[in-house]
Amino acid sequence: MKKYLLVLLLTASPLLSAETLTLKFTHMDSWNGKMAISVFKGPKGFPSKFEYSVMSEFFEFIDNQIQIELPAGTYAISLFHDENNNRDFDLNPVGIPTESFGFSNNPKISFGPPKYKKAAFQLNSDKTLTIKMKRFFKF
Repeated sequence: MKKYLLVLLLTASPLLSAETLTLKFTHMDSWNGKMAISVFKGPKGFPSKFEYSVMSEFFEFIDNQIQIELPAGTYAISLFHDENNNRDFDLNPVGIPTESFGFSNNPKISFGPPKYKKAAFQLNSDKTLTIKMKRFFKF
C-alpha cells in the first residue's frame, strides 16, 4: 500500500506545482472561433513547428481570456485566432497571414516572426500576460 501511495504522490507532484498562466488579448476583431496556442520551452521550432512545442491546443475563450496550467520554467508562446474554426492559420496566396496572431512579450514584428529570446518569459508563480493581436489584412 505504501508503494502505491508513493507512486501516487510522485505522479501528482508536477500537478501540484503547476502555475496558472492567464492570457488576455487586445486588438481582437471578434471573440468568435478559438485561439490556437503553442507553448515552447526552447528556441527549437519556435514559433510554428508545433511538433517541438510542449503544448499546442485550440482553446475557447472564457470571459475573453484563456487560462493554462504549466510547471514553472521559461517559455515563449505563439498563437493565432482561428476565427473561422478551420484549425488552420490562414494565409493569402503570397503567404501573408489573414488571421490575427500574437506572441508572448509582444515583440516587434518586421520581416518574419520574432526569435524565441524576444518572446521568452519566466513563469515561477501565477502570471497574467496581455497579448496584443496583430493582423495584416481583414477580408
